[in-house]
Amino acid sequence: CGNPDTDSDGDGTADYLDVDDDGDGVPTGDEDSDGVSTADEDINQNGDPSDDDTDGDGIPNYLDSDDDGDGLDTVDEDLDGDGDPRNDDTDGDGIPNYIDADDDGDGVASSTEDLDGDGNLFNDDTDGDGIPNFLDSDDDDDGIPSAAEDINGDGNLFNDDTDGDGKPNFLDAFEGVIVHQMLSPNGDGINDFLYLEGIQDFPNNKVNFYNRKGSAVFKMTGYDNQDRVWRGTANTGFLVNKGAGLPDGTYFYVIDLKNGTGVMSGFIVLKR
Repeated sequence: CGNPDTDSDGDGTADYLDVDDDGDGVPTGDEDSDGVSTADEDINQNGDPSDDDTDGDGIPNYLDSDDDGDGLDTVDEDLDGDGDPRNDDTDGDGIPNYIDADDDGDGVASSTEDLDGDGNLFNDDTDGDGIPNFLDSDDDDDGIPSAAEDINGDGNLFNDDTDGDGKPNFLDAFEGVIVHQMLSPNGDGINDFLYLEGIQDFPNNKVNFYNRKGSAVFKMTGYDNQDRVWRGTANTGFLVNKGAGLPDGTYFYVIDLKNGTGVMSGFIVLKR
């Protein structure tokens, strides 16, 4: 397993005589110091732990205080404090956090979730729910898993910014437009038109509505929640009379904010 005179932590004591080879303050008596025995850091189970280097930094795990290179020492990834980091697997992917570069499985490497750049991943908590981002699969607490907010599908969550406010969607609880899905144009002042929260921030928007057969029934450019709104009438299509009230039912919307981020789609319920 290498040169017997090797002194990994530079403390003047050779590893084979040092109970804490990598100098992280956790003596193990097992040439490893991170709470995982040298034998258990033989990840590929070939009998030789010296060729197991999870983060590819040239330091084998049994001599590396940060086995996965995520900025957290292995001892700090013992989240339940039982002295064994091998049974801490936040995202349930079968890979313990101490050798998992993406602890919460959100598609963002844990090392890049140090948003304030202070070297401490534990104090970055975008949504204030008490779970640091690197352990939180929904960083902005908007009900959408962070991994699903890769809108353009390029594997990089940081360049998806629907509302163009400089904050990527997975860290932004309000991403541009929220569709209030009930429409009841009966004159009672409640849901008489379809309210698209935030649409006024995108004045070049295009909003289309379709019936269940896929036929367009209403189209509008510059929807603004004031004069330009949908009140459950038709203004296009050969299957309906223009200006007439549409029958109750489910309708589908396609919203293009015209800001280069693609379209939003979903359904609303019309009930008078």
